[in-house]
Amino acid sequence: MNCKNCGNIANETYCPNCAQSTKVERINLKSILSELSDSIFQVNRGFLFTIKELFTRPGHSIREYLEGKRRNHFKPIAFLFTLSTIYFLLSRYIDFDTILGYFAEGASAAVTDLSRKSADYEKSNGIVTTLNWLADNYAYTTLLLLPMYSLASYVSFLGLKFNYLEHVALNAYLSGQQTIIYIVFFTLFIFIDVYYIEALPILISMGYTFWVFRQFFIGLSLSSVVLRVILTYILYFIFTFGFIFVLLIVRRLF
Repeated sequence: MNCKNCGNIANETYCPNCAQSTKVERINLKSILSELSDSIFQVNRGFLFTIKELFTRPGHSIREYLEGKRRNHFKPIAFLFTLSTIYFLLSRYIDFDTILGYFAEGASAAVTDLSRKSADYEKSNGIVTTLNWLADNYAYTTLLLLPMYSLASYVSFLGLKFNYLEHVALNAYLSGQQTIIYIVFFTLFIFIDVYYIEALPILISMGYTFWVFRQFFIGLSLSSVVLRVILTYILYFIFTFGFIFVLLIVRRLF
C-alpha cells in the first residue's frame, strides 16, 4: 500500500520513509475525543510547519490533512486551543480587549439599554453575566463556538464530500490562524494608537476565510464559494445566539 502522507510504499503498520501510521482514517468522533484528551495541552512538533502552511496554502494543506497527509501537521483542536490561550494571555498582559471582549462590551451595553426601557433588569443581568463569562474565558469559548460555526459551514457546503467532524477540523485550523492575525494586529496597537483601524484584523480574517474555502473546495466557482461563506456567517450568528439563549436557560435552572 502507499503512504497517505508521502506516497511511498508502506508496510502494514507504518511508512518506512516518513514513519506515519498506515492506519489513517477519516476524521470521526473517536479521533476528535482522542485529540481532546491526549493533545490539547501539548505543543509538539509541527506547530510552526502548520502555521507556515496555513499562511501560504491554507485550503490545500487542510484538505491534504483530512485526506491523510498528517505526519507534519499540528492537530487542529490543539492548534486552536493553544493559539486562543496565547491570545487571551497576551490581551491580559497588554491590557487589550479580545474580539469577544469587544463583542461582549457592545452587546452588554445594548442589552442594558433595552432592559431600562422594559424594566426587565433581572433578565438583563443574566445576559450580561453570560456575555462577560464568554469574553473572560476566550480559549474555552472558541472551543464552545467551534461546533456552531462548523455546523453552519457544513450546512452551507452540504453535499460536498466532507462530513461534519471534518468541518470541525477545517474550522479549528481556520480559527486558529485567524487568532494569529488578531495577535499580530493587537500587538501593533500597542505602538499605533489609531482607533479607526481596530476593525482591520476582523476584515482581514474574513478575507482569509474566503481564501481558505476557495482553496479547500476546489470544484466550486468563486461566486458559489462567496455565497456559501456568507450563508455560513449568517447561520453562525443564528446558531450562536441560540447557544447563548440555551446558556441563559441553563443558568436560570441551576
